[in-house]
Amino acid sequence: MAKKEPKKVKEPKMEEEDDKEEAIPDYFKAMEDNIMVLEKAVELNDKNLIRRLWRKNTNLRKNMSLLDFQDVLMVYVPADCPSRKVMLNSLDAAQKEEMDTGGDRKDRSGEAKKTEISLEVECYLHLFIVSRLMGMKPMRTKEALESSRLIVERASSENRRSLDSFVSKGWHWYARCNELLGKAKDIRPELIAAHRTACLRLNEMGQSVLTNLILRSYTEDNLITQAMTFASKTTFPESASNNQQVRNLYYMGKAHAIQADYSKANDCLIRAIRKAPTNTGLGFRVHVYKLAVVAQLLMGETPDRSWFSNSELKVHLEPYFHLVKAVRNGSVADYDKILKTDSAKFSKDNTMTLIVRLRSSVIKTGLRHINIAYSCISFKDIAFKLELSSATDAELICAKAIRDRIIEATIDHEKSVLQSNDTQDIYSTIEPKAQFHKRIEFCLEVHNAAVKAHKYPPNSHRAKLEKDENKENGDVATIDDDLDDM
Repeated sequence: MAKKEPKKVKEPKMEEEDDKEEAIPDYFKAMEDNIMVLEKAVELNDKNLIRRLWRKNTNLRKNMSLLDFQDVLMVYVPADCPSRKVMLNSLDAAQKEEMDTGGDRKDRSGEAKKTEISLEVECYLHLFIVSRLMGMKPMRTKEALESSRLIVERASSENRRSLDSFVSKGWHWYARCNELLGKAKDIRPELIAAHRTACLRLNEMGQSVLTNLILRSYTEDNLITQAMTFASKTTFPESASNNQQVRNLYYMGKAHAIQADYSKANDCLIRAIRKAPTNTGLGFRVHVYKLAVVAQLLMGETPDRSWFSNSELKVHLEPYFHLVKAVRNGSVADYDKILKTDSAKFSKDNTMTLIVRLRSSVIKTGLRHINIAYSCISFKDIAFKLELSSATDAELICAKAIRDRIIEATIDHEKSVLQSNDTQDIYSTIEPKAQFHKRIEFCLEVHNAAVKAHKYPPNSHRAKLEKDENKENGDVATIDDDLDDM
């Protein structure tokens, strides 16, 4: 009998994935695609394509190596380009700080060099370098300042709508670099002149950015009168991006608060909170919330408790939460204690000037509590409860509170007492009507803002017009046929 051959056991194949590494993204190709999109946007004069380009640029800016970007410069920036030398010098400065290995890079020496470059592409590549320089630790501010200055000069040399975003971003980085170098005051005339030019050229994007830069320059130096004068003489563009609108609302809210116009300040800050992005910009949102808390306290209102229970804001707003409790309880002792322990934090937040004004609010709140609790109380006892220096001071404060309609009471000067009036039912007053009107006004404002924010694709109405025109031509042809038959 023939022996049976043993069955061959198939050896398992090694998976190819074990031998192959994950594909490395080709950022050079991605940058080429972005440049093609930009050139197409310039050719079609399409702002939407440029906006799409900036959204795609975020990933490249974070992950693209500087050696790959150097290859892009060598291919796309010709030798006679005015910005080429500054770009390469800035890139060399960035490469000294960034560890970059070129083991997995492709050889681009065979790529065809471009002989011409559009102004938009030049500014786009230059802005990429500036953003990388400012994103380093430590930041290369001096090199970024030189590059941003050149971007502003080059982008402002021509009046084209396709250059508007590059002008605005160039001015943003130029102002930021000067601020970090302590030269913010020196460039204020340049910003005002650039804003005037943007208005004459109908560059709304540049107007919005420069308006915010000028307001920031004034408010940081506590030049509130100049800031309000500038704001009253200019019109902030309605077509400004959401981020610029939020910044403008914050600066205007801060200026109104310092000028003691707390209702307008609170309105601006609440709108800024609603418009601000929730997934980024935590530091900015924290500043807005802090200022909004103080503005509402100065208005005599209590901030929403959900602000202080938010996981992201809870730690940052803790001193302000204790401040709210002190003001709400009308405790001068607690207020003085908080002011003493957290004065450094308040000074760092630039809210100390406003918080000092809260002392009168604390006294008024405490006086309101006393007025509700006692039908008749002596000024000596009021001074003791509110920790005032004398009964005379208590009498003067009570008189002012009665005049301002903070409390409903009468003063008996002979007996030196404060006698409370009967409390009035709030529903018999116009207060509910005023609150209802305020809520309806807010809803209408949100609706109008939503309608204005609608964006429609370009030429979307043409298809309907062509359809109606074809239908009309068909009807005319039918009528002609009927007439011929007759």
